[in-house]
Amino acid sequence: MNFKHVNTVLAVGLCVLTVALTAVRPAAAGGTDIWESREIEMGDELAVSLLGGAKLLNNDAAQEYVNQVGRWLTLGTERVDLPWQFGIMNRTEIGAYPLPGGKVLITLGMLKQLKTESELAAVLAHEIAHVVKRHQLQSLSSDTTQTNLGAITVALPPALEFEADRMAVVILARAGYDPAAYLSVLRRLRSNHSNDAGLAMLNTVHPPFGERITQLQPIVQRLSTSITPSPAEPQRARFTAAIGSIRAPTRQ
Repeated sequence: MNFKHVNTVLAVGLCVLTVALTAVRPAAAGGTDIWESREIEMGDELAVSLLGGAKLLNNDAAQEYVNQVGRWLTLGTERVDLPWQFGIMNRTEIGAYPLPGGKVLITLGMLKQLKTESELAAVLAHEIAHVVKRHQLQSLSSDTTQTNLGAITVALPPALEFEADRMAVVILARAGYDPAAYLSVLRRLRSNHSNDAGLAMLNTVHPPFGERITQLQPIVQRLSTSITPSPAEPQRARFTAAIGSIRAPTRQ
């Protein structure tokens, strides 16, 4: 993987974007009639809401790195032209949030659960899949999208979560990551028996980890035999250099 081809990151300005309603066509993906311009605007509004209670982590190196990994992954999707942005929320709970229009937020608590760049890519790929397929918008009525944006963060139907899982491992493979990293993340979260509030929420709004692993195993096996993952050492060096810094005290 060569990050030189990834566009300049924009994570620091995530919560201050304004979007003009200039689109002239509705987005077709996901089967909803919400225009892409409105979809992006909704994501901006939700980002402001979420970040009102938990600011972005004040660590430029880690933020840039997560943006690089995330935007590399989006190059293998059919919605590469969305204004993709990725950010680390300064929250200890384990979690991640896909927002309409191309924004993905991952908590510091989730980041600390991950051991490799491939595992980080796995978490981001799942959230990217939700955005690409417009899953949150599919679960809402047109009235709700105008009056209760917070509803986008509630549980999705299991079928959509399984679809995001399947799509995520394909995104990983296209980007040169080992799709088995996705299974590693699911197994680690399944074995985490802490009382973390975010993990409890993940268990509430997602199908059981065991079911997800069972469904994904044959897909991962097929993908793993058809690709050659990128060398592990450069990934390890990048991950250590960027994410190791989050152990240092951060300014609020």
